[in-house]
Amino acid sequence: MFAFGRNLLRLIFALSFATAISGAESGNRVLAILEDEALKVSHKEFLSSVVEAGFEVTTGLSRDGSLRLKEWDEWLFDHLIILAPRAIEFSRAFGVKDVLEFVDSGRNVLFTGDVGFSSKIGELAQECGVDLDGEDTQVLDHLNFAQGSGDAGLPDDDSALIAADTSPTDAITGGFDSGAPVLFRGVAATLPPDTELAVPALLAPSTSYSSGQKEKLSSVKDPAIGRDISLVTLVQARNNARVSIFGSLEMLSDAFFNAKFKVWASGVSHDAPANREFCFKTAMWTFQRRGVLVVEDDRIKHWEMSSKATPEMYRINDDIHFEIGVSEQRDGKKIPFKADDVQLEYTMMDPHIRTNLLPSKEGGVLSADFKAPDVYGVFKFVMEYRKPGYSYIDIVRQAPIRPFRHNEFGRFLVSAYPYYVSCFSIMIGFFVLGFFFLYHK
Repeated sequence: MFAFGRNLLRLIFALSFATAISGAESGNRVLAILEDEALKVSHKEFLSSVVEAGFEVTTGLSRDGSLRLKEWDEWLFDHLIILAPRAIEFSRAFGVKDVLEFVDSGRNVLFTGDVGFSSKIGELAQECGVDLDGEDTQVLDHLNFAQGSGDAGLPDDDSALIAADTSPTDAITGGFDSGAPVLFRGVAATLPPDTELAVPALLAPSTSYSSGQKEKLSSVKDPAIGRDISLVTLVQARNNARVSIFGSLEMLSDAFFNAKFKVWASGVSHDAPANREFCFKTAMWTFQRRGVLVVEDDRIKHWEMSSKATPEMYRINDDIHFEIGVSEQRDGKKIPFKADDVQLEYTMMDPHIRTNLLPSKEGGVLSADFKAPDVYGVFKFVMEYRKPGYSYIDIVRQAPIRPFRHNEFGRFLVSAYPYYVSCFSIMIGFFVLGFFFLYHK
C-alpha cells in the first residue's frame, strides 16, 4: 500500500516537473486580437511573418467573448498582439487590468494606436508611461510627406502620410539600413522627460507636428512638435517584459509594405518603404528574440590573483580578479556579447571601487582586476547594466573582506621604521653614556 502511494507520488512529481519544463520552453504562443475580419487580409504579411518566425499565432476578434489570457491561474499565451486601436474592449473576458497583469508576469505585448483610438488603448499606453495625443489628432508634415501612386492605394498629396527616417540600433533592429524611410499615418506619442523605461524606436521628422483636424496649431497648448514626437515607442519593464506601442495601424499593413512613393521634400522615389523590415524586427524584439542578454550562474567567477583560488573571505589589499560571461540571444542563437561600457562595483553600503569590465578579444567574457580596499566588512560585487534595447542585468555576489590575522602581519612594518630607529638609538645612547660614566672621570 505504501509502495503504491510512493510510486503515485513519484508519477505526479514527474508529470508536474515535465509540465514545468515544457512550460518554460514554450515561449511561442501568441494571441492576436483584431478589430475586424478585414485585418486578416489587409495585414496578412505581418501576421504571416510572425508565424514564419516560429510562433503559434491564435487570432480572434475584439468582440469575441471566448478569448482569454488566463485560465485556472495559468497563462494561455506568452505574447499578445492588439491590432484594435478603436475597439471599445480588447475582449469581453479581459481588459486593461488583465493586460497589465500579463506584463507584470514577464510576458510581452505589441499594440497599435491610431487616429480616433479608444479610451482603452489610451489607458493602456498611459499605464506603460506613454502619452498618446488627443483622439482626434494626427501627425502632419507639409515637407516630409509621401506622394504615392494611385494604384498603390496611397494619395498623391496627403500631409498626414509621414516619411520618417529610421535610426536603427543593433539591439532592436540589427542595424539594418534599407535606404528608404518608414511610412506612417497615425497618432503621435510623447514621453515624459524623466522616463526610465520607455525609448522611442521611430521619431517623427523635425518638420512634423501633431494637430487636430478641426483646430489650428496656434490654439493648441504645448503641442507635440518635431523630434519630440515618437511614432513607435518601446517599453521594457523592470522584470524585462516588453511592450511596443505603434502609433499607426496602417504602417503594419500590406499596402504600406509594398507601396511605391516619392518623398516630396527630397524628390527621391522608392520602390518600397522600410516598413516590412522595421515592423518585423521590432516585433521580434518585443517577443524576446533580440536584445536578450543571458548570464549563466557558472560563468560568474572571481578569485585572488596570487593563489588563483576563491576564498570564503578576501583579505584587505588582496589583488582580485572578477569575470563574467555574457551572451546575447539574437534570432534564436546565442552569440558572444561585446560591450565596453559595462561597470562593476565593489561595494559595502557605498561603492568603494567602481571599474570598467574589459571585453575579451573573442567577446562574451568581461573581466576586471583591482586591489581590495584597506577596509574590512561585508562587501559585494554589484553589476547593473541598463542599456536601451537590451534586457537588464542585475548581478549581486557577496565577497566579504577580513583584516590580517595575528600571524599574517609582516615581521617589520615599513610604517614603523621611525619607531625602530628611536628604540635602537635610545639603547645605543644608554650604553655610550654608561661607558663614559663608568670609565671616565
